[in-house]
Amino acid sequence: MLLHISSYLRICSVPLVAFPTRRRAIVVQSLRHQHRQPVRRGIHPIVMPASAQQTFFLDEFAHKQFNDISPDYSGTRIYFDSADFVARIQQYHDDGRELIGGYAPFCKHIFVPNFTGARLGSLAITQENRHLLRSAYSRRRPEELPVLSRWFQLQDVQPVPEAKFLDCILYSRDQLLKEYEAMPEKGDPADLPEAPWGIISVKAQDEDYETPMQPITIMRNSLVRCTAAQISIAHLCIKSCWHCSGQPPVA
Repeated sequence: MLLHISSYLRICSVPLVAFPTRRRAIVVQSLRHQHRQPVRRGIHPIVMPASAQQTFFLDEFAHKQFNDISPDYSGTRIYFDSADFVARIQQYHDDGRELIGGYAPFCKHIFVPNFTGARLGSLAITQENRHLLRSAYSRRRPEELPVLSRWFQLQDVQPVPEAKFLDCILYSRDQLLKEYEAMPEKGDPADLPEAPWGIISVKAQDEDYETPMQPITIMRNSLVRCTAAQISIAHLCIKSCWHCSGQPPVA
């Protein structure tokens, strides 16, 4: 049994891919259409030939994971130069690392050894650390359904082991163009690099394969297909969760 770690508040429901409401709608539409730790020194950048074809770029959505990271961020933290990171992923791919299919046709993964020193984002629950578990009803945005979550506080479980692998989650450039057009706050679609795959997230883990999204993430993503009655029930659940979080029953 694994539980996510948080360096600030918690990692309670940060999925592999957690979509805002508008992004979820775009994902479903696309599916239908298609049936401060310092940067490590002594690691030299990989110099790519000017003529080399680039396969990857770092999407804006993933920039928050690199170096100047907000204390509120609760996902994998990468203390590594972002341009060098993309170059190394390109080198691994050029050397034979294949792209693995993801949950949708526009999503793929590439798994590489952890060359950044990133720490695991989850730990197994044991008899030794069970008493350190924390819990609360939480949500990431006001419009989301609060859920009962459990987590370890980072300072309580030191040292956290270094992960063995990095799972780079990729979206096709075509999919990202749709999202940029639907969400102007992300930036100008014309600024997207020409490379076919954007790295939208990086997960530090011990597995060299895709791990499941958290159940709450799957549920949130599925709400885009809910009926009006189901959405009304979800709103009732939101009110109930916040009420019960402050007034638990007496047993």
